[in-house]
Amino acid sequence: NAALRLLYDGMDVYLKNKPRGKLFHDPLAAAAMLNPDICEWREVEIYRHKGKWGSRLKEGTNTFISIKADRQKLVEELVR
Repeated sequence: NAALRLLYDGMDVYLKNKPRGKLFHDPLAAAAMLNPDICEWREVEIYRHKGKWGSRLKEGTNTFISIKADRQKLVEELVR
């Protein structure tokens, strides 16, 4: 499938330059980028207060965060 191929190709390029390896820390984010239906999204505003980052619902920002993931859709995307 296209998502898995892109992930594989990206890691192949990375590992040619770093043969000791790399942890792939966020396969959900990569899969959701290729198939946004994997996650439920909300439009937010990102803010920083007292040294900490956060988000709050706000329309018109064009900044979206995932609030929920469908595990079955993720698995289906990765094995398709």
